[in-house]
Amino acid sequence: MRITQHGQFNPYAGSKQFSEIYQHDPSRGRLINRFSDRGAGYTPLVVGGIEDLDPAVLMRRDQNLLLDIAGVPAYLFEHHSGTAYAAAEAIEFDVMAKGATLFHFDAHPDMESCGKPLDDSLEALFRFFSSAYNEESFIWEMVRRGDVAHIVWFTSSPGPMFINGNERDLIKAFPHITVTKVSEQQVAGFDRTIFTSLPRNQRILDIDYDYFAHLKNQHAFSIVDLLQFMFRNTGLVTQALSPEYIEIRLAAILAAELMTSVHRIVSLVNKI
Repeated sequence: MRITQHGQFNPYAGSKQFSEIYQHDPSRGRLINRFSDRGAGYTPLVVGGIEDLDPAVLMRRDQNLLLDIAGVPAYLFEHHSGTAYAAAEAIEFDVMAKGATLFHFDAHPDMESCGKPLDDSLEALFRFFSSAYNEESFIWEMVRRGDVAHIVWFTSSPGPMFINGNERDLIKAFPHITVTKVSEQQVAGFDRTIFTSLPRNQRILDIDYDYFAHLKNQHAFSIVDLLQFMFRNTGLVTQALSPEYIEIRLAAILAAELMTSVHRIVSLVNKI
């Protein structure tokens, strides 16, 4: 089913702000984020459907997506910096609360300073974080705004040029923040109550598919199992294909398979 009307997008149903920001585009037959419909330089952020979860569609990289996956608002961006905008938007739409915990699956920290504080408007955040050049600093802004208070960073085996960010500078600037690292070897034994003990509206699952670029095969099953569990039990999911750091075909397949599998699992459970 192609989602084209506000009322059909369940995670944000009833939000006046959603209907103000996502407006019908006759040429696409879709709802499109009006901040992204400003000419050259912006990849459209559109409300999509399950039919978009085709690797061939994702590989075109001609749109960013907002999807309803098992009742969870799930964003898929080309560049990871869109996460900061997605979180701010979900808070504005009253689906998420400030002070959330970010469960951050990424080969990079992405915790560099973004310099001077940004204007807090959604449009300003969208414009700033639409650029791939700000991928290293989006978490800093999420912490500064109070959207995120804790970070659980799931690290993976680094490959060439996989260094950015500096979590120590983030902690120094914001002493209240906590950053916990979980290596790929530790995923199988990860205490899931760290996740489930939080209110759902304070759980953000954040996946950069470059996490899988150099992953050791023996840990893959445990990682996918945890991601599926978190995905269907979180308040918000943000994802990035990050073609600069992982082969785009692999990233597209991983994203499509993860979201399709979660949709299938929840659909089966609901039929029981």
